[in-house]
Amino acid sequence: MANTVPDDNISFSGLRNAWLAATPGGAFVVGPAGAGVNGSNNAADPGTTTISLTEFRSAQFTVDGSSRVPASGAISLLNHFLDADEEGYSFGNPSGK
Repeated sequence: MANTVPDDNISFSGLRNAWLAATPGGAFVVGPAGAGVNGSNNAADPGTTTISLTEFRSAQFTVDGSSRVPASGAISLLNHFLDADEEGYSFGNPSGK
């Protein structure tokens, strides 16, 4: 699926492309309706240059409707973007992986 984090050779552009493919306008933000940028339901677009893992803190994943990325502290590709089988989580609505 296009909105799934790649299992191998994860890159910032791969993360951003998966985020962008999640829903119209990119991955939903965790929080109430309208909690995103300019009152939208979408998390802020990490863009295509100078991407940081911190830009994915509020992005919603399908696994449980929450952000797998912690609100603060260290971010790990293995712990926050991949499941126990090291398969990528999918950005988007909490309708399953």
